[in-house]
This record gives sequence, C-alpha cells and structure tokens, in this order.
Amino acid sequence: MRKKLRVVCWSKYEARLFSAAFSIAFFGALRVGEMVVEDHRDGRSWGLFLQDVQLSPTELRITVRHSKTDQRGPAPVRVWMVGHSIVHWAGVAARQVGVGPGLGLPPHVQLSWLSRRGMRWSELLPRIRSQLLREGPPSAIVIQLGENDLVAMDCFSLRAAIWTDLGTLRAMVPSTKLFWSQLLQRCVWRGSRCPVAIERARKRINFAAKRRIEELGGEVISHPAILFKMPSFFRDDGVHLSASGNEAWLGAVVAKLRSWLGL
Repeated sequence: MRKKLRVVCWSKYEARLFSAAFSIAFFGALRVGEMVVEDHRDGRSWGLFLQDVQLSPTELRITVRHSKTDQRGPAPVRVWMVGHSIVHWAGVAARQVGVGPGLGLPPHVQLSWLSRRGMRWSELLPRIRSQLLREGPPSAIVIQLGENDLVAMDCFSLRAAIWTDLGTLRAMVPSTKLFWSQLLQRCVWRGSRCPVAIERARKRINFAAKRRIEELGGEVISHPAILFKMPSFFRDDGVHLSASGNEAWLGAVVAKLRSWLGL
C-alpha cells in the first residue's frame, strides 16, 4: 500500500502523510474512527491530533481519545483559556492555591492557557489559528480580551472588530462552544484622560458582545463581584487582579464551565 501511494497521491507530502497514517493505524491496531478527526455537535472532537502522538528515542506513544471497544470513560473535553494578563495571572494563581491548571475539574476536562501579558484584540484570531494547526478544534474557548484596547481604540471601532471577529471565529470552529468573559472594571485605565468615558465604552462593548456571542450559540461569563469600588480585588497598580480578585474570576469561570458540562 505504501509503495502504491507514490502513484495515486498528488504530492510527496500527501504520500508521506498517508504513509504515516497507514503505519500508525497498522501497528497501533486502530480503527478508522479512532484515528480520523471527527467533530460532534456537543463540541467533542475524536481522532488523533498532534499532541496525541509522542515520539521518543525508544518508543512511540499514542493516546486514543475514543474507542468503539472502550466506552467506559467520558470523551476528553478540551478548553482553551485565551486572553491577556488576567488569564495569565489566573493560571498562575490556580497553581499556587493548589487547584492546579485544570481548576479542579474532572480529569477528562483538559485546559490550555493561551495567554500573553498585554495581549490585544487583534491577536485573537492569529493565536487561535496557530493553535488549531497544532491541536485541531477544542471543545470550548473562553475569551477574556479587549480591556487593553479600550484606551487605544474608539468604542465604535472596537465594538465592530469584536462583532466581526466573533463571527469569523464561529466559522473557524463551528462545533466549539464559545464563552465571552465580560470586560472587567479597573481602578486605573492607563493612558486615559477620561476614565468615565472608558467605563461607558466598556459597558457598551459588553452589551454588544453579549448579544453577538449568544447569537452565535455561546454564553457569557459575568463578574459582578469585581468592581473598581473594591480595591482589595486589585493589585496596587489598579489594573491586575489581587489574590481575592483572581479567586473571584476563577470562581465565575469554573461555575460556568461546570454548568455547561453538567457537573
């Protein structure tokens, strides 16, 4: 079969791709459904992804996500946490307080923290595309992004960009559950001459994003406890969340994920 690939395939890449697939399927005794990626309406993805195949000098280790002959365990649920410093420091806090990067969720729920401190809204789609090439579509994406753009962009432009990009994201991952984590208040808006105007823009964008995400079948994660009037929820810089602020943010995210998962 491998020799015939040189004749029937369009390119050397395609021949090598199928050759690798045939070899893995044969020596791993895999069924087609255990190897070929298939997305389901509930957001689960079955099949082999790049991270499921680990190669070392002595062995090739393959993780089978779903098997016809083993239905006892739940299928893996992969969740991407995407955003700026709020996501970064929340991940750090989760490790420090002992719940771990999985936030205490069941083992079959796998969280990936895709954050960059200072991340802007324009970086969202390129970051998602890059991750899709490595892992394939996740079961869910939690987005905490946009606060860093409130001062640099006018409200109308940012709102339009978020509205358009969320639609593009839905087209990229049609079976993935989308969660919009609402833009947070801050005690200090760096670079702003009128914090009151920034707060008005934040509310307008949250309102528009809520409409858009629900229109696309997603859900909103609200943070009513994180208020600029509660300085204990913020660090001394008035921007980043304190330990209690991180706890409140993580609590809201975990509660929404548990509700979605039916836990």
